Amino acid sequence: MSLRRAAVLVALAAVLLPGHPAGAQSPGVDAPVPVGPFMNGVFPTTTPRDPASAQWDVVPAFPNISLTDPLVIVTNPANNRLYVGSREGVIVSFMNSPNATQTNPFLDLRDRVAVVWDGGFLGMAFDPQFGVPGSPHRGHVYVWYSSYCPIDATRRLVNLAACNPGYPTSPTDGFFGTWLRLSRFTVPDGQGMADPASERVMINFRLINSTHRGGGMLFMPDGTFWLTIGDQWRYETAQELTNTLEGKTLRLALDITENGNGTWSCPAGSHQPIRAFGR
Repeated sequence: MSLRRAAVLVALAAVLLPGHPAGAQSPGVDAPVPVGPFMNGVFPTTTPRDPASAQWDVVPAFPNISLTDPLVIVTNPANNRLYVGSREGVIVSFMNSPNATQTNPFLDLRDRVAVVWDGGFLGMAFDPQFGVPGSPHRGHVYVWYSSYCPIDATRRLVNLAACNPGYPTSPTDGFFGTWLRLSRFTVPDGQGMADPASERVMINFRLINSTHRGGGMLFMPDGTFWLTIGDQWRYETAQELTNTLEGKTLRLALDITENGNGTWSCPAGSHQPIRAFGR
């Protein structure tokens, strides 16, 4: 079993929480749990630029840095740099300092990112062990993006020879030859840039309709990786757990060890999928 398939199987298992069969989950839309007041009811006593107070103000964080269509900004565990991804798929980094004046290239995916309506490069997260010497995940970074290039027969690589740059960029309905994709890239040891050829596809399905792509992602303290996927303008899919990943939050265990004999080892707390989709 490949890392990609193993991760997706764990992801599908997590769509339904253990011990709660479909149709019996609680709470949910029928039994919501009250949410406490924002910030425990404590709000700033003044609004930005209130002339009567100098408590706080809003200023440009990085006045010397110019970026085009930035949608994603993240840090990594290894240094004091910020990484910014643009809608078109260009990712750069710069020092996390208001005096920063220069960006450095990190990853350029314009040869595969589809800048569709409400789409493009939409999410990015570094593995918690990024930069840790000896860790098998020391160079791993995960991204979520819309693509105009299909995956190849291995189901792990992007087929850059079959890209279709003629996709529509205006709102439209149905499938039009683009995809939503979770991929892993690797930064080689001693390098400051990710290798575009290192992409390994983990989740890939058809991008449809005009909006709601998702892309929020983060690692939790227990090492699990959480990914939000939009409903793609089909709101009913958020409550449909049988045939789609759309409108879902997935909990993935990415620290999978391939044993080389068609089996794999998963982290403690993982489990076989409660439900799996057909290939």
